[in-house]
Amino acid sequence: MENKVLNLIGLAYRAHKIILGGDTIVEALKNNLVSLVVMDKALTTDAARQIKNKCDYHNIDLVLDFSTDEISKAIGKTDVGVIGLTDTGFSKAIMKLLQ
Repeated sequence: MENKVLNLIGLAYRAHKIILGGDTIVEALKNNLVSLVVMDKALTTDAARQIKNKCDYHNIDLVLDFSTDEISKAIGKTDVGVIGLTDTGFSKAIMKLLQ
């Protein structure tokens, strides 16, 4: 199941439906542009705290099931600990797989 979720994340990245970078995601959350956030639960930066708070405030799903390495590998980048999905279709499909 985790493999299917990571494959969907990779597909969403190739479809340009993912936002990278903590500050960029915080801004996108403020503007209601993100439908799902996937973050490494081990992140403890100020941006990670802000993202968690914004997700709670705006009632956006936050997935903490994957490590930085897994997220990075899924999108073909390095050191990516948090991503925001902008497409509700991908977000719903990922949440359905995780339930």
